[in-house]
Amino acid sequence: MAQEYSAINENDSILKIVGKVINLETQNPVATRITFEKIPYGSNFIISISDGLQGEYETFLIKGNGYRIEVKAEGFMPYSSIVDVNDQNLQLPTVDIFLVPSEVGRILTMNNLIFKQSKAEIVPSSYEELDMLVNMLLEKPSMKVQLEGHTDFRGNPLLNFKLSEERVEAVRDYLVSKGIKKRRIKLKAFGGTMPITQENSEEAQRKNRRVEVRILKK
Repeated sequence: MAQEYSAINENDSILKIVGKVINLETQNPVATRITFEKIPYGSNFIISISDGLQGEYETFLIKGNGYRIEVKAEGFMPYSSIVDVNDQNLQLPTVDIFLVPSEVGRILTMNNLIFKQSKAEIVPSSYEELDMLVNMLLEKPSMKVQLEGHTDFRGNPLLNFKLSEERVEAVRDYLVSKGIKKRRIKLKAFGGTMPITQENSEEAQRKNRRVEVRILKK
């Protein structure tokens, strides 16, 4: 069973969370450390360890808060997501974590990378996920990546291409400002030519607007 280290007071109203950490490609369990950090201030954090037999973990989070889940496991892309723990959660929530192997050709989608609407200006709430990418590149000085920019397929195709180009340039500039050599980062813009979905709903189009990181060299 997963080990637990937590920063919870005895008077807190808590909810138990369970899940597994899984290799997305092989579906095998992954033993690793999982950090749950209270947002927006990070004043409370909890660390759980998934076991190597089933990849299972359990943790107790304080109700009424949002938490950022972060996982950094050797051989895998950094993982980050958000979970809300509110008073409406009456049953035991399951939060499974799927890790992508960091092999050449692998693609990491920056799920929490947000830009101002129709602009190439990065929203400050995106910095934490970008910093995970910075740390991965600092820890692996031989690694080279390609930033690939995508928009939705609505609107002027030429303007969409230009916007996707400007956005990957903005991400590159952020990485360089944190000490990553510019020569380690290639750029490619696709505009709206490679959508994840053809649905026309706003939620579907939000998924199409993304920046992905392709590993070129480990």
